[in-house]
Amino acid sequence: MTNKIDEETVVYADEQALRRKNLKTILNKYFFSIASLADKVSISRANLSTLLSGTRPFSSYTANKIEASLALPHGYLSSNTVTDAEITNFLNVRYYEDIKYLVGASFEKKIKIPLEVAKQLKLNTSDDILITYMNDDLMYPTIKLNDMVFVDTNQNVVEDNKIYLFEVNGFYKIRRLMINKNSALIHIDNQEKKKTYIVSSFDMGDITIIGKIVGLISDLN
Repeated sequence: MTNKIDEETVVYADEQALRRKNLKTILNKYFFSIASLADKVSISRANLSTLLSGTRPFSSYTANKIEASLALPHGYLSSNTVTDAEITNFLNVRYYEDIKYLVGASFEKKIKIPLEVAKQLKLNTSDDILITYMNDDLMYPTIKLNDMVFVDTNQNVVEDNKIYLFEVNGFYKIRRLMINKNSALIHIDNQEKKKTYIVSSFDMGDITIIGKIVGLISDLN
């Protein structure tokens, strides 16, 4: 005869596994990092990581807290009959894992970002937003290698001493632009690399501005 306590333990373990599965689905579909989900549900990134990995108990109390933060129905994470939740207050934006491939539509993906993030960056619509990763360290410490950068493509009129994503001579770069009449000097912020980096000057007509860098997220792992 099966011990009742053993049965309860199995059921509790199954519920936790289901909560992890459903939360991972939400993470993969609606968030670009554990850090952004952790911020949305007001749980530390370390605690959220242990919840997802199964090294920390995933109680009903914690599940209810997460459901409330995401405006999900009560018991959603513990249900095995749920469909993908359409979480409100998110924007669907263009995302490129590598800025080298901005020219290729096949490399474009769509991810969702919290609406409050867009508002904080003063971005009005998803059409304004492009997200990609910094692919070098020439703008360190302002922007570090592998930082996720938010680009406002609506801001394509260059201001002096601001950082932009632009195309020049077939290459996409994230650099600081210093404007002098109809020409632009491309500057970097990394003091250690300035000794070997040649500052380039271009006619503004040779530069295609994709958008202004308006925000970033560091250390996504």
